Amino acid sequence: MSLYQVLKSLKLQVSRLEGGYKAYRNAVIDFLNSPIKRDFLTLCGNTGCGKSELIELNSTWGIDLEKLANHYGSSFGFISGTQPSVKMFENSLTNELINKESSILLIENESKKLGNIIIPNILYTAYQNSKKILITCDLECRIERTLKLYKDIKQDDFINTMQKISPYISKETKFEILKSWDNGDKRRIAKLLLVKYYDKVYKQIDCDFKVDSTNLELANKEIAEIKNKIESH
Repeated sequence: MSLYQVLKSLKLQVSRLEGGYKAYRNAVIDFLNSPIKRDFLTLCGNTGCGKSELIELNSTWGIDLEKLANHYGSSFGFISGTQPSVKMFENSLTNELINKESSILLIENESKKLGNIIIPNILYTAYQNSKKILITCDLECRIERTLKLYKDIKQDDFINTMQKISPYISKETKFEILKSWDNGDKRRIAKLLLVKYYDKVYKQIDCDFKVDSTNLELANKEIAEIKNKIESH
């Protein structure tokens, strides 16, 4: 109240929440435990297919969970930096879900956990049970996008993560990846990780539509057409 009065006296536009932050948090928790009154259009597909880029292109009706969690959703996804607290993630997510005006929200088919962040059950169930688009593109395009995202990874982070994923790749593949690191061949590393690791652990699911994302602008137009088709029904 004291801070509110000081800021008001300085002629600043401020509002005071009735019940304070505790009441706000209770409202957030209630919202995330209630059925979400929106339909979702969920993007699925292998690593590097441009799902995040497509959501960014549709920021007016897209929910970028990876951006909110500051994590790329992969074994190496932590390189984006420090994650927000669970409470801050929930606050930001609630704000996004409330303020997007579209009746349909575009979202990526993220796993239940993004680093230290757990996706709320209500939201996770909603986009898992929604209409889905399979995003595909050729391997070379996926390699380029992966390199762009992870090109600045530090050696210690890379080596430590390789140790963590060792149970899921062959010894030969691990040796080849580490050798490529020593040789500075990040393109070879990206290809090996995509083909020998990510594609093998990715769970294929049935989708309602399929869009090739080699050209993101064309893919974006197809997604808009799919959205319009769903809304018209």
